[in-house]
Order: sequence, then structure tokens, then C-alpha cells
Amino acid sequence: MINEKKLNGDNVISEGENKESKELLYEIEELREPIEKILLGLKERIDRGEYGLIVGEDVSGRIPTRIFEWVLRELYQIKGARKPPQVRFFAGSTNNSERQKENKKNLMIEVFNERKARNLILRRALVVTDTIMTGRSLKPICDALTIAGIPFDIASIGLLPTEPGSDIGKSAKEKELGGHIFYGTKYTPSIYHDKSLQGVQKHSGDLYSEYNGSFTEDDGTNKMTMAREDAKILASELVQWYNQQESKKQKAATT
Repeated sequence: MINEKKLNGDNVISEGENKESKELLYEIEELREPIEKILLGLKERIDRGEYGLIVGEDVSGRIPTRIFEWVLRELYQIKGARKPPQVRFFAGSTNNSERQKENKKNLMIEVFNERKARNLILRRALVVTDTIMTGRSLKPICDALTIAGIPFDIASIGLLPTEPGSDIGKSAKEKELGGHIFYGTKYTPSIYHDKSLQGVQKHSGDLYSEYNGSFTEDDGTNKMTMAREDAKILASELVQWYNQQESKKQKAATT
């Protein structure tokens, strides 16, 4: 089971962390505009503090999940909303057998029901992933939330057609997964292809990913550390951007 303490660090974005402009890793910067689009779609729920749980799909959905966590945590604090959302990660089910998917779904149902029994989930969940094409990888998570009686939305950086050249099929995928999909772009983000940035790895059929912080560049730089630092900077900038949109809206209403 993954050691979250190695990956979490401080949850709150440090003041002044983003005072100096820094060129972010391409894979992180590429997430900016898609996440902005998703945040606008989720705005009403965010402003009402509806999300009490964020469920991230490992592996390539880990960094996008962390960005949403940090953004929502900061916005909830600014707005004086209820407690910030909890975060749970589950390994995606790509290339899992049907039996493996069923086992994972049942284990996740137990996790969600246990947390509900302890009043740890009182609101809506936000499922975060990097890309949806068929939706099969995400389905065990969505089915588990549905059976546990937890309403949810889905935030996906990319939404792709099931077959090349066809429509992205958003409505059909929402029906299949059981939640509304908010997506940022119609392509697969680069972060999907570089697992070294995530700091975790998964094995077929596993419910949880395992920590792996050993990926380094030729110069010895730890890529996971670089990606995490840049993701926190991006999250801070997204909070500023989100609040600027609100200010612009208020200003426009008074003119």
C-alpha cells in the first residue's frame, strides 16, 4: 500500500511560494488551460463547498488530482467553507480482467461505506483522471461510489472518442459511468505518457499504487520532486486566476 506521507508533504500552498515567476515543466504547464476550463464548469459546486471527497485515479491521474486538491483546499479556506475535501487514490483498471475489476469495486465499496459510517463523507465526490477514452478504467471507481450512495462528478483533463474519427461520446460515457463529466481538452495530456512524474507505479489488479520515487534525470534531478513543486505553483496560480474571474464578474455586474 502506498505511503501517502512521502507524497503529501504540506497540503496547504505556502504563502509566497509563487512570488517569483518560474518556467514550469511542460507536462505541468500543459494542464493549466484544461483545468481552468474544468474549474469554470465546477464553479457553482465549488463555491457552495459541495465536494467532500476527491478520488484520484492512479497512476497518471495523480498529479491532476493533487492540483485539484490544493486548489479546492485553498478556495474553501478563502471562502470560509466547510472542511476541505479528503483525498483517496485508487489504481486505474486499464488491462485488468473482469474478475479483478469486480474485486476492486467491492473493496472500494467497503472503503466508501466505512468512511460514510464514520461521517467522513458528507457531500459530493469529485473523481479526477487524466484521460477518458472508453471509461473502462474508471468504471469500478464510479460503480463503487454509486453503490455506496455517494453522488459524484468526474473531472478529466482529456476526453477522447472511443473510436478514432468518431464523436467523443460525452453523453454515452456519462450514462455508462453514472456521473457528469467535466473535461478540459479533446487530447491525451503529455503527463499520461511520463509515469516518472507521478512518483507511483501500479500492478495489474492492485487496489492501490505503490510509492516509487527513484526516477531521476541524467543530472540526478528527481523528476517526481520537480513535478510536485511545479504542480503546487500551478495550483497557486490557478487559485489566483479563479479569484480574478470572480472579481471580473462582480465588476461587470456593477458597470
